Amino acid sequence: YLGVLDTPDAEPGVATFFFSTGMSDSAIGAPLAECIHDELIRVPEVRNRGCKGEDSSLLQKPNAPTVRIELGNLRDQDDRARLEDRNHIKQLARAIMMGISRLYDLDLPGSTVTTRDNV
Repeated sequence: YLGVLDTPDAEPGVATFFFSTGMSDSAIGAPLAECIHDELIRVPEVRNRGCKGEDSSLLQKPNAPTVRIELGNLRDQDDRARLEDRNHIKQLARAIMMGISRLYDLDLPGSTVTTRDNV
């Protein structure tokens, strides 16, 4: 799930969430969120709000690995400017794609992904 905040009480920047009960994390959702978040924070000027677990029915109900990504906060002037920039949005989309491909060791056309076998 992708979202953008529009609230004065939230920090600016990118945050990625996976399902967690506090006692255990989603076996695939947590590594997927970490791979995506690692790629997102490589995008120039992105502020890192962290990769976090949350006990959310939104993330718990699907029968597939699920993450929630907050791409920024519209109340922050810098986040708003970046989110209105098509090039920045393309960089974020590519980062999400690269994070997914990294987790599943996919070789994408034009990819510079380092797989676990190449490390």
